[in-house]
Amino acid sequence: MAEYWTVKNASVYIVAESEKPVKTRDRFEFSPHRIYEVVPHVDLLWIPGGDPSALIEQMRNTKYVEFIKARSQSAEFVASVCEGALIAGHGTRGTGMTAIG
Repeated sequence: MAEYWTVKNASVYIVAESEKPVKTRDRFEFSPHRIYEVVPHVDLLWIPGGDPSALIEQMRNTKYVEFIKARSQSAEFVASVCEGALIAGHGTRGTGMTAIG
């Protein structure tokens, strides 16, 4: 897989709803590189896990879920980890995508 992305000359971006810094549950803070509206296509969409108590809030965040749903339609790969798998399943529901473990 690493060879595939080397050939693709991949760029990695942290994408969020706004440009304001995002703080993780472990108090790590990072600034997004892009906002949803300026990312029309992704080859790989990775949906992170996180704080289980924030899961319901993220699943109700329509901008986040719509971004996942729209970009996953044309992405070559959609990947997730931990709680991100639940968000991915919620965001790709009805798209015909198959989840594998």
